[in-house]
Amino acid sequence: SRYEDEERTRGIGSDLELWRSRDRGVSWHVVNSAPTTGDCDGALVPDGDHLAVAWTAHNGKSWASAFAQRYDVTQDAWIGEPMLLAGGTGPQDQYFVTDLERTRAGALVAAIGCHASPPGPAWTCAWSTGLSWLSPGAAAWTPVAQANVSSYGCCGNLAARGELVDVTY
Repeated sequence: SRYEDEERTRGIGSDLELWRSRDRGVSWHVVNSAPTTGDCDGALVPDGDHLAVAWTAHNGKSWASAFAQRYDVTQDAWIGEPMLLAGGTGPQDQYFVTDLERTRAGALVAAIGCHASPPGPAWTCAWSTGLSWLSPGAAAWTPVAQANVSSYGCCGNLAARGELVDVTY
């Protein structure tokens, strides 16, 4: 993405772009950009014939939230509307996507970092990693569950092996 500045939750003027190479990385071109505004920090995984994409966006507000949506690679178009995974409410209550994985059965799992003062009950401390799960065929993601037990674990990475999903933070 193109950043307005370097801080993770200050991407108000940024635009998350989807790029593609058809020649093994010799050249790249933009095929689309995220449907929200002020978006950055994207993660994507193959999802059947589509891509699943999760990202951070301000979407007209002064604080960041986490979103997800499927993308049709044959039509180069977003499917449906962006789904809000974790919604920020102010300068100290902001969220950002750090990773996305897909299980063998097709569940999607998003790793979401939080800012300085997220409200409970999902968050017990600042700068943490939370996880949200979308079961195959489900319309809604699970509420965010905090992964770490103390602060400063806010940039989680995921690995799916079959139906087992591991996280580091």
